[in-house]
Amino acid sequence: MNMRALKRFLPGPRWGVIGVPYIWLLLFFAIPFLIVMKISFAKLAIAQPPYTPILEFVQDEVLLKLNLTNYKILFSDPQYLLAYASSLKIAAISTFMTLLIGYPMSYVI
Repeated sequence: MNMRALKRFLPGPRWGVIGVPYIWLLLFFAIPFLIVMKISFAKLAIAQPPYTPILEFVQDEVLLKLNLTNYKILFSDPQYLLAYASSLKIAAISTFMTLLIGYPMSYVI
């Protein structure tokens, strides 16, 4: 393999420019999202941290303990469902208003 073909596969300055936003998203969006998702499947505990682990190692086996009670409460309580419906309504209205104002402005410009 010649040096020219090898350069195509090695990371160069372009990868640094492309990689910075991905690292930023990973650090400040994906990792906190996964932590919150893990907490949502755990049980509440009076301990430090205030939730139980969802992965346990017992006799060379990994046990996955998911608690769906939080989601059961979320989907059965009408207050949460009304809040979700209200959020969707506000999002739809604001999207419509933005398009109503934005399309004529972009046409004029």
